[in-house]
Amino acid sequence: RRLDLLVTKFADPERPAGVRAEVIANGVALRNPVCALPPLPRFLVSGRIAPSKRLETILGAFAMAAARMPAIQLDIVGQAEPRHRDYLAGIIAAASGLAVNFHGARPGLEYLDQPYTAAVVLGTHQGCPNVVLEAMAAGLAVIANDSGGTRELVCHGETGWLLPEACSAAQLAHALAEAAGNAVGAQQRGRAGRIQVAANHSLQDMATRYLAVLEQAAAVRQPPDAIDAETLPVLQFAHRLRQV
Repeated sequence: RRLDLLVTKFADPERPAGVRAEVIANGVALRNPVCALPPLPRFLVSGRIAPSKRLETILGAFAMAAARMPAIQLDIVGQAEPRHRDYLAGIIAAASGLAVNFHGARPGLEYLDQPYTAAVVLGTHQGCPNVVLEAMAAGLAVIANDSGGTRELVCHGETGWLLPEACSAAQLAHALAEAAGNAVGAQQRGRAGRIQVAANHSLQDMATRYLAVLEQAAAVRQPPDAIDAETLPVLQFAHRLRQV
């Protein structure tokens, strides 16, 4: 009841009724796309290692795909929080015998400068996943499930593959095989995704929209000649944003 405005990362149909909402999607920096194709089918999974990321489904799909394409590879970049230590151990055990490489955390995103066939992102209760935007910003096609704001980022057949929210390992394996069988087509989808990010998900656009929200909120709370102690930090933060 105390909210003046609710900012969401995507057009969430389940947001609280009766509250004014503003959608501000995440923004990311563009990267130079990798021109070379990987010599062998190679897929990327990045981000937090947690049960919500459904890595067991990804590994199941990868094992199915590897049975038909023995040369296929998978890189997993990211780390698990201490509370998910057992989950990580289970994922490492499930990857035994498969061409899966664990790289740990790489916050500099330098791995996106390597050639991949596509990035794979599964999740539950997704907002506006940065891992999807980061892959697209690097010109990498994305295979993802239809969860939360992902459907607003990945356009099936154009920028990647958008699978059902509760997709099975078999459905994901089919998408992996399709991408691996047409690496040039996957690269074309990746380039289209980069264009989409450049047009709609720049850091500047995200910051500008947050700035407008902050300034509007400050103006509504108090007139300029009667700024209180709560409103002053908002205006100061907005001023720093404008300087940046």
